[in-house]
This record gives sequence, C-alpha cells and structure tokens, in this order.
Amino acid sequence: MTVCVAALSSDGIVCVADRALTFGDYTQWDSDCIKIINIRGEAISMNSSQTEVDYTRVMQGLSEIKNYSVPRYEMIELLRRKFLECLMIRRHLKFLHRS
Repeated sequence: MTVCVAALSSDGIVCVADRALTFGDYTQWDSDCIKIINIRGEAISMNSSQTEVDYTRVMQGLSEIKNYSVPRYEMIELLRRKFLECLMIRRHLKFLHRS
C-alpha cells in the first residue's frame, strides 16, 4: 500500500510519500525504490507499483518524453499515452512468458 499526499500552493506542488506503513502490530515496508523522482529538472513523478519491473518500465517511458514544457492538457494526454504504452508492453511480456 502506498500513502501519498500532494498540496497545491502559489509556489508549486508539495508531495509526500511513505516508505513504511504501521498499524498496531502490523508493519509493511516498501522496497527501497524512491517514489518521488525529479525528471531532468523538468517534471516530478510520484510512482508506486507492486513490482519493480512495472515501476522501472514506467520510469523508462517517462524518461523517453522529450519535452515536459507543454500545455497541461497536452501533458496529460502525453502521460496517458505513455502509461498505456508501458501497460501494453508489460501485458505482452506477461503473455509471452506464460507460453
């Protein structure tokens, strides 16, 4: 489970993500992957996944984006397409490995 919080202010967006979650005697520790990443000083990404393979593929996809300085709605569409592309690659890999 990942817990994250983001707040919008006049100076920017503040993001906070957990590394461990405790509830009574229960403790769940995430992998040592960093969840909030600065991408080339142009964008910030908050990622989480059940597997490091999925996380790595999405980060590779985000690094392939050439320019993060586009209007917000163009960026949303670009990120949506990139995420779907990563998802399809992952699905194909899972299917091929089952055969």
